[in-house]
Formats: sequence, structure tokens, C-alpha cells
Amino acid sequence: MNQMSLKRFTGLSLLSALLTVVMIFLGSPLLRVLRNAAGARKYWIAGFLIAGALFAGGLFPVASLILGVWTMVGMYSEFEERGHAGLIAGLASTFIGTSIFLGVPQAVGLFFGLNLSEDLKATLKSTFDKMQTGSTGQPSWIGIMQIDFNAMWGQVPSIIFLLMMTGLAFALMFDRRTALLFNLKFEKIASQVRLLEFRLPDAMIWVTMIAFLLSFLNLNQPELKTVAMNIFNIAMGLWFFQGLAVLEVSFIAFRIGSIVRLLIYLIVVGQLFFLLSAVGIIDYWVDFRRRIRNLRAPEKGNKNGEHV
Repeated sequence: MNQMSLKRFTGLSLLSALLTVVMIFLGSPLLRVLRNAAGARKYWIAGFLIAGALFAGGLFPVASLILGVWTMVGMYSEFEERGHAGLIAGLASTFIGTSIFLGVPQAVGLFFGLNLSEDLKATLKSTFDKMQTGSTGQPSWIGIMQIDFNAMWGQVPSIIFLLMMTGLAFALMFDRRTALLFNLKFEKIASQVRLLEFRLPDAMIWVTMIAFLLSFLNLNQPELKTVAMNIFNIAMGLWFFQGLAVLEVSFIAFRIGSIVRLLIYLIVVGQLFFLLSAVGIIDYWVDFRRRIRNLRAPEKGNKNGEHV
């Protein structure tokens, strides 16, 4: 394990926190590398000190975001070192991190007699109402589609969960590249998962179908519909990562170059979330990766040194 000076570790920890605030998936890979290179004790102390300083400064949302992501990445490493890496560990870590991110500001607000959730909802509702009418005074696409704000608000937990889960996925996909970028040694853990082989359990298809059905049936149970929509959103996010694994296997099998990969990722991954989710669902029945490997001789290892 790398021996980092306190000065360097402090600098990288602060950089991780800054990148996390800018975008969750920018900071999470560096956090994973720090946890691996510096060890659990330094990692957790740094996280609590940074979050504590931000809380003391009154920056509750920022502190909660950093603490949530820091905890999510750290908890996954704790599970991994105990041989429990994989889907369940990832979901558990993401749930813990999301709960901290959403729950801590609310708890602090209630302590001071504030309801931050209702204040945020009112602000977003006001913005949403203004967006229903365009600059010309005619209804915008939001107004034309008659999107229900309350229905959207009810899906905020799953949206946050998906953002956090994406951060953890980026941490797992780009940990070694990040370690090389910062000249840090990244020790391989025996239980580390192979992301190219990511596959959801068979029962997940039934969870997805039932959640989809309940989210559209009118059962006069708005709470049940909201829960179903959140479960469906999270399920589609998981299928997205299975579709992403299929896409990456295709890139390797057909020797797609880095520039073309980047362009495809920008177009497909950035714009067509449900397309890759659909690929993941179809892969449940078709098994694209097996068919691709039968068409092309499987490559031994990754020529570019990528961690997959």
C-alpha cells in the first residue's frame, strides 16, 4: 500500500470533496483510490473532518452530499474487503449513502425548527409552474405534456439514488485509471467484481415488470404508485448497467477505438438512457455477450490496461 504524506493525502481528500460537489461521479473514483491507498482509518477521519467543517460553516446540503458519497464509497470497500462485493453490497452502500444525503439536512433543519424538504418543494414548484409557459406566452413542452409536479416530486428519492449509484459505478470502473493519473498504487482485492460480467439475478425481471404494472394501474393508492415508480426507476438504472456491460463487451470484441467509443458513449449513454436499459432487459433472454463471444474470439485481458 502506498505511503502518502499527510500533506498529499489532505490535498487529495480536499480535491475529492471538491470534485464530488461539482459532479458526484467525478469525485467518487478518487475517493475509492484514497480508501484503497491510505486505508480505512485515514479515509474515514478525513471524510468526517471535511463534512464536520462544512456543517459548522452552515453548508448543510454540501456537507451532506460529501458525507453521503464518502460513506457510500467507503462502505462498499468495507464490504469488499470482507468478501461481499457485488450487487447487494453496491445497493446497500448506495442506500446508506443516499439516506445520509437526504436525511441529514432534514434532521438538521428539524433541529432548528425548519422544514427544508417543504421549502425545497415550494421552490421547485414555483420554478416548474413558470416553465410550463414559454417566453412567447404559449405553453411549453412541459405544459403541453401536462406533467404532474407531485408525481415528479415523488420520484426524487429514486433519482437521487440513481445519481449516487452512478457515482459508485464510476468509482468501480475508473479506479485504476484514477490511481495511474495520481501516481498511486491500487491494490487488487480478491473479491473484486468483474464489471464486464455484470448480470442481474433472474428475479429482477419480475421486480421490474411488477413495478411497471403497479406504477400505471389506477388502484386509488397514490402511495403505492409512488413506491412502484421509484422501484421501477431504480430497476431501469440497474438494467442500464447491464446494457452498458454488453456495450463494452461489444467494443472490446470488435476492437472499437477510444475516440469512437467516446463518441458512442456521449451519444448513447448521455442521451439514450432507456435504450441501454432496454438492451439490458433483452440481454436477460438473449445473452448478447455469449453470442458476441461466439462471433469473435474472446480477447485475453485488456490491451489498454483498462480495469473492467
